[in-house]
Amino acid sequence: MSRYTYVITERGREQGGGWRLSLQENDENVGRRDFLVLPADRVAAEIWWAMLCEAERRFWFALNNADLPVGPYETYLLAESYAEAKRIGEEWISFH
Repeated sequence: MSRYTYVITERGREQGGGWRLSLQENDENVGRRDFLVLPADRVAAEIWWAMLCEAERRFWFALNNADLPVGPYETYLLAESYAEAKRIGEEWISFH
């Protein structure tokens, strides 16, 4: 019986940032997908920041307080990208 797993690894900024999802069958890679996180646009970051409640701002600011609001927004985008990679990895497992 085959064993299906996935691995998520970080991609360096020089590779475009984000995450790489590797789908595996019996510990062999059978597919992959990259989840890029491009540098955040300042206007998009400001809009995102303005929509957050105070508790959410404190949370994201605590994780990355560089270049407000761009730093926290980039951290948010990285977290969302990871969550999407994980969701697809879990889908891969449940499909089999």
